[in-house]
Amino acid sequence: MIEKTFMLIENLMQRPNMVVGPDTGFKSIRAFLVGYLQGLGQALNIDIHKKISTWFQKKVNQDSSLFWSEHITRHCENLPENERTIFFLQTVENFFVDNSDLL
Repeated sequence: MIEKTFMLIENLMQRPNMVVGPDTGFKSIRAFLVGYLQGLGQALNIDIHKKISTWFQKKVNQDSSLFWSEHITRHCENLPENERTIFFLQTVENFFVDNSDLL
């Protein structure tokens, strides 16, 4: 399962039109990935959103009540949109690298 998730993230970075269609802006990619992870978490009976939130808060040494995707977004909000997208996707990829036993 983790290999498929890594492939999906790679496709979102390299060929986003193939995954999300013509609107490949940051918000569309973020919404798609949040939905994908929601489904993945439900299928595996894991609160994946909470795990990502906790992991990211530790990574940046900052507590937050924000949903993980919003916390990451605010963390990179000064970057241009394409760099923000890459940062977001790489952050999620790093979560799965650090938590490879999760899937």
